Amino acid sequence: MPRLGRRQTPRARKCVPIPAWCGTLIVPPALARYTRCFLEVTFVPFLVFFMLAAKREVWHGTLQLFQSPSERKLKEILEDLREVLRDYLAE
Repeated sequence: MPRLGRRQTPRARKCVPIPAWCGTLIVPPALARYTRCFLEVTFVPFLVFFMLAAKREVWHGTLQLFQSPSERKLKEILEDLREVLRDYLAE
């Protein structure tokens, strides 16, 4: 049992390489490209939906993190951020 006040030096762990064939067990290489595209196409709408659904709560939660004198500046920053994100998504 280590003594109090003494720091133990971390022990190095051995890295075990993963064989190349392990990656093909889940998704064959021929389908990997299509699987990646499918996940992107199906994940992005859910992400956007939940971001929009929680927008008001996130906005108020962010404002509550700061004190009243800096609240006005924070609102301006959040508005600027919203405009930048909106312009990015519009492109």
